[in-house]
Amino acid sequence: MKKLPALAALFLLSCFGSLSAGAENWIPFPSEQNVFVDTDSYVNGGLRTDISLKIEESGGYAVTALEFDREEKTYRIARTALYGPDGTVKEDHTYSDDQENWNPVIAHSFGGNVYTHYVENPLPHLLNPSWKIIYTEKSSKYRGSSYAIETNTISYKDGYAYFWLRIAYMSKADDFSQAIYRVKMDVPNKKVQTLSMTQYDYTGKIKAHGAGARKRDSIEADTPMAEVHRYIESELLAGRLHIGKGAHGV
Repeated sequence: MKKLPALAALFLLSCFGSLSAGAENWIPFPSEQNVFVDTDSYVNGGLRTDISLKIEESGGYAVTALEFDREEKTYRIARTALYGPDGTVKEDHTYSDDQENWNPVIAHSFGGNVYTHYVENPLPHLLNPSWKIIYTEKSSKYRGSSYAIETNTISYKDGYAYFWLRIAYMSKADDFSQAIYRVKMDVPNKKVQTLSMTQYDYTGKIKAHGAGARKRDSIEADTPMAEVHRYIESELLAGRLHIGKGAHGV
């Protein structure tokens, strides 16, 4: 896992909402040892996404508020602040929403990684979710743990079903209560791809989030995912899926 110096991180971001106030929930950013994301200040408005990052260093830390434009695949720095080790503000800069402050997202850069994990693959934000349990574990280790699909947001396009899958764990030995996956399923060919995963603790707070795998795996018989595939296929044949919508409901 790489460690990103605070000033170097700010420089990288500048080559690529507001700072969090009140409640905060900082979780590690994938692949960076000293970078954290505040999930409580995260806002996904569809076309615009606001996210705050904290880069920790021995001499203090920096907090940067970023705004991404999903349609244009651009970003801007909304605000940056440098803090001393005691939390006192050393520098604080706010930037306008003028067009010249927007820049293209560069693939494989630090900013590009932020885009991949939190814009292309946003945090789950489900209004009045309806979870249907598809499978319940019977093995001794995970007995009672369940697989459920959010039925209000299943969509289907060009042979692929897109849906949220929740795995709820009964045992507290794993230190998290549930994981919600964004799933892309190749229904005719019985293959599945995880687009993102979000873990929650037993208080309902997010513990981890990140983009999933690029490859599609075959769905093996007599597995929980085979039961999920059977349900999706039956809903498709019954005409109950939202046809013509893709990964993000469009």
